[in-house]
Amino acid sequence: MRQHGKYIDAVDLEDYLRHCMQKYLDEASKPGVAQAIEDAQMGSMAAKCAARVEAAKRELERLRNPKSRDKVHENRQQQLMRFCGARLRRPQRLTTLTLNEERGRWQCTLQAYDRLLWEAMRPEFLQEKVLDPEKFVAEIEDVVVCHADQVPCWLRIGSQKQLYRAAEVRKRKRHEDTIPHLSEPGAQAVRTTGEDGMAQTRQTAKGEGDRFRVTLEMCQMVTNVFKPTKAPEVKHGRPVLVVPGAHGRLSNIDDKGLFIEDEVFHVKKKRRR
Repeated sequence: MRQHGKYIDAVDLEDYLRHCMQKYLDEASKPGVAQAIEDAQMGSMAAKCAARVEAAKRELERLRNPKSRDKVHENRQQQLMRFCGARLRRPQRLTTLTLNEERGRWQCTLQAYDRLLWEAMRPEFLQEKVLDPEKFVAEIEDVVVCHADQVPCWLRIGSQKQLYRAAEVRKRKRHEDTIPHLSEPGAQAVRTTGEDGMAQTRQTAKGEGDRFRVTLEMCQMVTNVFKPTKAPEVKHGRPVLVVPGAHGRLSNIDDKGLFIEDEVFHVKKKRRR
């Protein structure tokens, strides 16, 4: 995943665990597999299989429960890291790549992209990705390929104007003095300077408060990818700016990408939902 430029975290291991457990339960719930477990000659083996299925259901329900404590997820992530022999390390901010390494990463990216397009035209590779693979392949000429890229950046907000009373503001005064002229030896030039006009020019503030980390998600859409008679066309989609806040919490989103509970908050004295 890292060779393709993807970020890997301990949460990804937990997500992959839930995916494998759900796939395991789906296979166990098929009529043929369930009947084979019930008709097993050895009763102890059937009991072990049933116990494993029930344990997987309980564990999956506990991991998907948004009200579960964060410690449960942290413990599970630590166990997965020990099982995989993985460790958390802070990546280097600056890395120097050779031309061969850049060429290798670029070739891996192109190969992965071609592989996805190749699999999209074959129903046997779409069983777990779409509901009706045959219909998807039959209407694949109308498919639009979207490329999403997340660009993290820092924004700095300038100081806003503030209200001052009359005693804090004084009139601007001008001062004139003579200085030597730089281009004409022996000549004098008049220099005019002025004061700021504010009796109080500084105020206690934190520099970190003016900087915010946001993420810009850009989307490029490619049409006519699977149409052999037309040339592909590229256009930019609508960008999305992801800002920090307490309302976009993953714990309030289920596996289908829907909100579990509605939240009401106010932005500029306006009620939002």
